Amino acid sequence: MTPNRQGDQFCVTREFMDRLLSCVDGCFHVKLSGEIGKFTNLQRLNLSNNELQELPSQIGDLTNLKHLDFSNARLKGLPIEITRLNLEFGLNIMQNDFGKDKTGKAYYSVSDMINNLVANSNLANPDQERQLRDWLNKLHKDRKLKW
Repeated sequence: MTPNRQGDQFCVTREFMDRLLSCVDGCFHVKLSGEIGKFTNLQRLNLSNNELQELPSQIGDLTNLKHLDFSNARLKGLPIEITRLNLEFGLNIMQNDFGKDKTGKAYYSVSDMINNLVANSNLANPDQERQLRDWLNKLHKDRKLKW
C-alpha cells in the first residue's frame, strides 16, 4: 500500500490516502496519521482547504520538505517538531484559526499572529515556545511565511 512512482511524480491511490487521512467527528475534522513521517524524501506537501485542525509530531521527520501548505486547514497550533524543517520555498498558513483573535477578527500584524499561534500550540515549556516563535520569525524575515 504505497504510492506508485511515475517519473518525478507520485500517484497516490484513494486507499493510500485513507490510511494517512481519517475522518473524525463524522468528517467534520480530518486527522493526519503519524505515518506521514515515513515520507522523508517528500519535498512538497499541500493539505490546504480541509478541516485538519492539528498536525502529528512526525511532520518534523520530513526534513527534505521544501514547501508546506496548510492554508485554510483550520489549524489551531503547530507541534514543536515542525521547527526541524528548513522549508526553503516557504510555509503557507493563511486562513487558519490562529490568524484571528477570540472575537474572530483577523490579526493585522505578523507578531500578533505568531504570538497567538505559539500560545495555541500547547507546548511543554517556555523554551519550546521561544523555539517555535524564533522559527516562525525567521521564516517571516526570509519572506518564506505566507499568513
